[in-house]
Amino acid sequence: MIENRQPDSRFGEYVQLLRGGKGNMRRQESCMPLVDCRRVRIAVILALVTASAGCQVWPLARYLIAPDYPTLRRGERLAVPGLLAPVEVTQKSDGFSRIVAANEHDALLAEGYVMARDRMAQLDLTRHMARGELAELLGNRRLGERTTLDLDRLHRFLGFRDHATILIAGATPQEQAALAAFTQGVNAWIESGPLPLEHRLLGIERIRPWAPEDSTAIYLFLMHGLSGNADREIRRLVIACGNGLDAMERVWPTDLEFSTYALPPEDLRPETYPAPPAVVPELAAELAERCAEGRHDTFDPAARRAAVEPAAGFAFAALPLLAQPGSASNNWVTAGSGTRSGRPVLSNDPHLPFTNPPIFWGVDLEYPGTRVAGFTIAGLHRLAIGHNGSVAWATTTNHVDRQDLVVHRARSETRQGATQAGYDVEGTFVPFGYRTERFGIHGAEPVDVTVRLTRDGPLMNDLDPFVAGRIPLTAIRLAPVGRGTDLDAAAAMSRARNAGEVAAALAGMDQGCQNWVIADSGGSIGYRSPCVLPLRPGWRGTFPVPGWLERYRWPGFVPKSDLPAATDPARGWLVTANGQVIPSNRFPTSYNNDATAPNRFMRIAGLIETGRRNGGLTAADSAAIAHDRAEANWPALRARIEADFCADRAGSEAVVAARRRLCAWDGSMDPQSPVPTLFILWSNALLDRALADDVPGGAAGQVWRWVQALVQFEADAQWLWTRPDSDPVWDDVGTPAAESRADIFRLAFEDAVAEGERKYGTDFDEWQWGRARPFVLEHAFAGGGGGVLGAVLNSSPFGIGGGNETVFKQQFLRSDRERLHPGVGPVVRFTVDLAEPWSATYSIAGGASGWPRSPHYGDRVADWAAGREHPLTPPAAPTDTRVTLVPAPA
Repeated sequence: MIENRQPDSRFGEYVQLLRGGKGNMRRQESCMPLVDCRRVRIAVILALVTASAGCQVWPLARYLIAPDYPTLRRGERLAVPGLLAPVEVTQKSDGFSRIVAANEHDALLAEGYVMARDRMAQLDLTRHMARGELAELLGNRRLGERTTLDLDRLHRFLGFRDHATILIAGATPQEQAALAAFTQGVNAWIESGPLPLEHRLLGIERIRPWAPEDSTAIYLFLMHGLSGNADREIRRLVIACGNGLDAMERVWPTDLEFSTYALPPEDLRPETYPAPPAVVPELAAELAERCAEGRHDTFDPAARRAAVEPAAGFAFAALPLLAQPGSASNNWVTAGSGTRSGRPVLSNDPHLPFTNPPIFWGVDLEYPGTRVAGFTIAGLHRLAIGHNGSVAWATTTNHVDRQDLVVHRARSETRQGATQAGYDVEGTFVPFGYRTERFGIHGAEPVDVTVRLTRDGPLMNDLDPFVAGRIPLTAIRLAPVGRGTDLDAAAAMSRARNAGEVAAALAGMDQGCQNWVIADSGGSIGYRSPCVLPLRPGWRGTFPVPGWLERYRWPGFVPKSDLPAATDPARGWLVTANGQVIPSNRFPTSYNNDATAPNRFMRIAGLIETGRRNGGLTAADSAAIAHDRAEANWPALRARIEADFCADRAGSEAVVAARRRLCAWDGSMDPQSPVPTLFILWSNALLDRALADDVPGGAAGQVWRWVQALVQFEADAQWLWTRPDSDPVWDDVGTPAAESRADIFRLAFEDAVAEGERKYGTDFDEWQWGRARPFVLEHAFAGGGGGVLGAVLNSSPFGIGGGNETVFKQQFLRSDRERLHPGVGPVVRFTVDLAEPWSATYSIAGGASGWPRSPHYGDRVADWAAGREHPLTPPAAPTDTRVTLVPAPA
């Protein structure tokens, strides 16, 4: 790693003093005689805090002077209400806990207690986001093109809070009791523990009790972001309404599909199915009229008039990423025939937004008949990835499509002298339904928001102010919650003893539409992706459909037995990396629309094959794959540009030299190398040159930035490289000439060199990738730099390798041209050899604790960045801190 060089400033000196750099004021010998070092430190802190322009001064100052994060004392006994028997909790040297209980109730109660102890601020923030109550916690703050109240409006009316009760009602009494025990543990901490720093900064004096529905709302919120493409459909619709369907197809094609598939060949259906249209003819014929109708829509939900508060010391730049969690991941499993141990080796590195603390929380949980170790999303009580000594499971996003947008024809009728607004269905007038919700705003009066409802769902025009006026009247249709058996499915996974039992447990998942890979100690491996998947007879699902026709309703759902699955594949391995699971023409309805490019899949598969040929893959080999920093699409791209671009000698001296360096590049996204910076600048400029002219407002417009402000846009960015010379995308519609691919490549490269010189200087070696976009693990309250709070809540910036298409993913949004900030990547990595499952390893981008300045706040990020793995369940050590939780007196 390399340290990012920061500009000299008094602020930087203060930060160094606080963090223990040169002249560290914590060391008595660094102070002059007769000077009270504590008072000096207070003066420095107050100078910093006062500069934070409205941040709560005294809570931060007091915390920095005497941080009161919770600590454990070896041997202490803590009374916890609700326990039936004593529970042993051992905090390991990495900060994660081993919990040993006499029964499942006590184990899960202790888990809730310890998780809340570590992450209470994070739990509260996430549940407010999932429930559509973020402004109630933070106030109505600006988040890019939206506000916290805008996010609340979207999440509340999508129904995560409402539907959370369905999951609980559908669970067995045993699993309802398990979730209730976890909830008891969280509330025991809320009642007894100190108020998190974040709440003090916000002026909140008390955290409301946790409810089981908070956990299930978080789960539904996450699954919504991980199982649909409505955010891509609406971007296509905005472009089509602004510049036409042809322009939309040039910018973000509706039939984007790559020709590499995760499912083994023997598990593909033998029959083929005709490709349905994406833009159905009935909508194409009326789209211009419907778009005009939307532009003249005057309905106002009223929340748009709520006042937006200034940041007041906070920087919430990270929240928009957390609000769209549909990101990326890798997982893979190698059968024993290809491993050194002769048993399967499984790895997982879920790619989600980077936050400090990380989204995942690790635990080693044991009670009679069960021991499980791994990671769960903070707020959930069952493990998302992990093992129980007999089986292991891992999960990634597969972009299975459970969402559709539906365009409606506006219609009104006058009855008894009153005009009703509504829409048309097969010539029949249907009045809008209306729903009003009250939204709390921290520090301000609540506001009432009303949205229009259709039979397909609420109108996006009323949910998202950015698209209002840019799209027709468009509803969002979501797959139903299902039977509510997801909780029991997760519990059954923990108890499974072989891969078949895990597969049977996964069949109960109605919301968990993910790529699940599984392995057991007997040698079996498998793939499953269970969920409620809608049937779409006659359309693809990548563009909205007309709501005035019955034929575009979902007639039903795919039987789970027909969903893609694999067991013990002939090739000896399974890999998923968010790409196409199956060819679209080998499945009777659309499956995972708008999937990711196959670059990471092919890179991982190639590294597994190399390990198999070289005497078998070890657990260390498998873990090392997750650290791979090779730009996975570069070999194919390098071959593609060899004959024209690399052979070109035209341009300025700087351009020629830069082209020579790029064409000699090996594709490694090394933080020390300047070439990755050039490559990314070139690809960004290529997107602007090739695509922005077809977007309303062009490259400088708000829509172009919004189109790219989505993790999944990267698939479109990768697709652009592969488009043929004859594709009309290369012609700049703003010029009289007809540009070729070679023209756009050349012009974009000149743009990239000019931008690099402007940003990083004329010495190309100073463009080092680690300096161009240093990695900062950001707190949700201190994104985008974060000012003074960033100095306290965020990690120090440092150089890091990886990029948007490396296995070690360090993805920035393509809309973030200035920072290129790595906002998404492997928040945790996990590898287990089923020959020795209790020797499983992990690394995490952060630490166990969510308390700033505590020993385990962000303490593992350096090892994670360097690729150093740690034991998930290390043996007992002198550094362990063991305490006992005991039942509180009645």
